[in-house]
Amino acid sequence: MTPRTLWAIILKTFGIYIVLQIYYPFAQLISFIFMVINRQFGDILQAFGFLFFSISIYLFMSIAFLFRTEWLIDKFKLDKSIREEKLELNIHRSTVLTIIVLLSGILVFIDSLPQFLKELYSYYQYQKMSDFARFKDYSRASNVIIQLVKLLISIFMIGANRLVVNIIEHKRKAKVTKQN
Repeated sequence: MTPRTLWAIILKTFGIYIVLQIYYPFAQLISFIFMVINRQFGDILQAFGFLFFSISIYLFMSIAFLFRTEWLIDKFKLDKSIREEKLELNIHRSTVLTIIVLLSGILVFIDSLPQFLKELYSYYQYQKMSDFARFKDYSRASNVIIQLVKLLISIFMIGANRLVVNIIEHKRKAKVTKQN
């Protein structure tokens, strides 16, 4: 393994982590949608601007770390900091990424399942206390949706880890094919 490959794996690991953290701005987006539905127009423009900025930063960083890894390595001269030409690790790059995707999926699942069940139970209690309880009127509805989405994403990452790794590696494979 070359230092460049090691840095690519490390940067892609950060990229996967950033993708997993993107649910925070999306939670705010769902709250924003409920705010618009409930016609609370007070700070909508300011909230939308902040939301757009946050999601843009997350997406830019995700794309840079996952799909523009070579550019980052060149830009920050990361491979120049390691003097050895070859590092002795006999694990294929896709195997390392598969392990990272699986572990990330498991960690998100472990984090989101209790949170989802807690939010679902809170909604159940809210429904029992209210005579006519609609989901959109529930103040924590966005939390229920976000935890459900996190749970589904983690199940997808665990179940379809090969697909996730292939998506991450697609650009590199296309580049290698072009060179040959």
